[in-house]
Amino acid sequence: MLPRTSSLWRRDSHPTASGKPGAVQTACPHGPEVTPFWAKQRPKYLLTGKVTCGVCGSNYGKVGKLRSGCHARSNYGEAGCSNNLTIRIGELEEQVLAALKDDMLRPDVIEAFVAEYVAESNRLARERDRDGAAHR
Repeated sequence: MLPRTSSLWRRDSHPTASGKPGAVQTACPHGPEVTPFWAKQRPKYLLTGKVTCGVCGSNYGKVGKLRSGCHARSNYGEAGCSNNLTIRIGELEEQVLAALKDDMLRPDVIEAFVAEYVAESNRLARERDRDGAAHR
């Protein structure tokens, strides 16, 4: 007899949503046209999926209740990454937002953004006018 921890026991003894033991559920049980609720969820934290480890390039994410760290390190230990530093999630978000505020709210950056925005708006307006004239 196989021990209960074997993958064969887990796969064959627990029925899935389809009711068939061993079946693997990979899509929404309501049909392919329905997006499952978990695909619509937004990340709970501002920087989820946007910060990477400076040592190995792996994603930084929640590694404790309130801390963020290298996923390779948390999943594979030293074999995954040598970076064992973590940071409070709130502190990381504060630092990133402060840096963005300092870098993005300078008059020269705002002036460049406005100039680019106006140029793109004008280009789109010309394109609309040209397409509208072609349909008349």
